[in-house]
Amino acid sequence: MSFLIRSLLPETINNQFRMDDNLVWLSLKKGNADAVDILMKKYYSDLYNYGIKLSANRSLTKDCIQDLFVKLWRDREKLSEVTFVKTYLLKSLKQNLIKVMTKENRWVAYAGQVEYGEGIVFSQEDLLIVQQEVSDQQQRIVDALNKLPNRYREAVYLKFYSGLTNEQIAEMMSIKTQSVYNLIYEALKILKEHLVCTLIAATLWLP
Repeated sequence: MSFLIRSLLPETINNQFRMDDNLVWLSLKKGNADAVDILMKKYYSDLYNYGIKLSANRSLTKDCIQDLFVKLWRDREKLSEVTFVKTYLLKSLKQNLIKVMTKENRWVAYAGQVEYGEGIVFSQEDLLIVQQEVSDQQQRIVDALNKLPNRYREAVYLKFYSGLTNEQIAEMMSIKTQSVYNLIYEALKILKEHLVCTLIAATLWLP
C-alpha cells in the first residue's frame, strides 16, 4: 500500500459495504439506536481526521461530530435516502464546522461559496514514509501539496486519504464528477510543476 493513499477496494467489495451502510441507514430511520453506534464506530476516525484538517481544533471537531450523531438520531424520521452514507456524514460534519467557525470569522464567503481561509493543510505526519533519510523529501511533498488551491487540496485529501470515489467526491463537494477528474488532474499537474513529479510517482502510486 502506498504511503499517501489507501488502496481502493474492489468494486464488488465497495458495493457490499455500501449495501451494509444502506441497511444500517434504513435501520436508523426505523428507530434502531444501535444503528447510530455502528455508524459512529465505523466512521468516527474518518470524520475526526477530516474535521481536524478543516478546523485545526480537536475539541471543536469532537463536539461537531457528537452534535452530528445526536442530530442524526433526533431527526431520524425525517432522514431522506442517501446514496453514500460516508459522504453524507463527511459533508454534514463540514457544514457543522462551517456554522460554528463562521461565527468566529474563520470562514470566508465569496462567489456563492463558503471556503475556509487556509483549507486543508498537509503535514509530514500525513506522509507515512518510515526512512529518516527521506525527511527532506517528505517536506518537499508537504510544501508542494500545501501550494495547491484549497479545492484541489480537498479533492486530493478526499481521494487519497479518505478513499472516496470520484462520484462520492462530486457529491461531497457539490460538483460534477467530471469536475473531480479535472481537479485531480490539475492538482497532479501543479505538483509536477513544483518539481516533485518523480518523487510523487515513486511514492504516491507504487505499493
